[in-house]
Amino acid sequence: MAEFQYPHIGEKISDVLASKLWTKTELGEAIGMSQSNSIYLTKRASIDVVNLHKISVALKHNFFKYYPVEEGADEKNKPLDDLKIR
Repeated sequence: MAEFQYPHIGEKISDVLASKLWTKTELGEAIGMSQSNSIYLTKRASIDVVNLHKISVALKHNFFKYYPVEEGADEKNKPLDDLKIR
């Protein structure tokens, strides 16, 4: 099996920003970061999950889809099922 090639997530974020005509300043404002921090994120090959989630929500783009994980049949809807129980 071939080794998974992790995407450069900063480049993916930059691509989505460009397609939505957003500036890095606007991204920073949307996620509560300074312009310099948002620029830094777009240059990173990887970023933490919390910031990636904030960016995904702000841009309405699921960046987690670039990191596919194969799940067993019994795990696919487990978080959803757990929430329904509550």
